[in-house]
Amino acid sequence: MTNRLKIVAIVFVLVGALAFALSPRRYQDRTEEWMEEVVPEQIPTYSLRASSKTDPAVKMSEVAYQILQPFGIVTRYYTGPDNRTYEFVVLAGNTRKSFHDPRVCFTAQGWDLKDPGIHTVNLPHMGGEVQVSAMTMDNIATGSRATAMFFYKTPFGIRPNTMRVPFDLTFAKLMMKSDVDAQFYRFMVVPPSEGDDALQKDLQALTAFAETMFSEIEKRPEGSYFLLRK
Repeated sequence: MTNRLKIVAIVFVLVGALAFALSPRRYQDRTEEWMEEVVPEQIPTYSLRASSKTDPAVKMSEVAYQILQPFGIVTRYYTGPDNRTYEFVVLAGNTRKSFHDPRVCFTAQGWDLKDPGIHTVNLPHMGGEVQVSAMTMDNIATGSRATAMFFYKTPFGIRPNTMRVPFDLTFAKLMMKSDVDAQFYRFMVVPPSEGDDALQKDLQALTAFAETMFSEIEKRPEGSYFLLRK
């Protein structure tokens, strides 16, 4: 009888441990208000023009929020040292539906994408040499021209496009990682440079802009959430 009780007790312990291991893990949800506090408005050598923290006009549309359901989307516009306009956007979330290919949105908004491709840039705050997507764009309807650079930070590193983002988020949860959040980063400069090496010039300018922003984010409480150090 005593042996049976021991066996039953062991079974209960094992079942309890298995149930705990298989139970859904709860992760901290961030808020847009928190994101707005961590992402600075003032950064060196760039003059703030508009911020989603104080200007509703530069916030993403309500439709975008309904479709993506992110933790939040933060936007900043600056005038750069070269007197061009620089835009920074970060979106954070922990579900696959929050992350999509921005090229679809660009095209839907009337942008004609020129030579979209993957490029390697040096972003020390994102681990050093990383791959990003970049392209120049023309909007015939508005006459606007721009260069865009974007990438994603997932629990497994930097991704230049959405191809591996859904898998990264799923595997992170299956592996019960402590961090399953991801972020989408977009940087734009208007107008783009001219000449045969225009895209490379703008990549250098956007990389410098990104590192300036990340350097300031690093100084903020909990700023490490937006960074990736190897």
